[in-house]
Amino acid sequence: MLAQAGYRRVRTFVEMRADLRALPSSPLPDDLVRTPFEDRYDALTLDARNATFAGHWGSMEEPWSRGGTR
Repeated sequence: MLAQAGYRRVRTFVEMRADLRALPSSPLPDDLVRTPFEDRYDALTLDARNATFAGHWGSMEEPWSRGGTR
């Protein structure tokens, strides 16, 4: 019905979830280090998120909002 009215599919969204607690432990390559998140990584993590999703439809740059020194 929508196709007959001139509409066409442009995007499809899929929501996927996984229980990450069930993942088996595996070694990292020697050049990667697993480290817990710390507040000092907030700005870098946000920059990486914004850069990663910059070209994705509907994605907006998330502003710095925790009162950090940016």
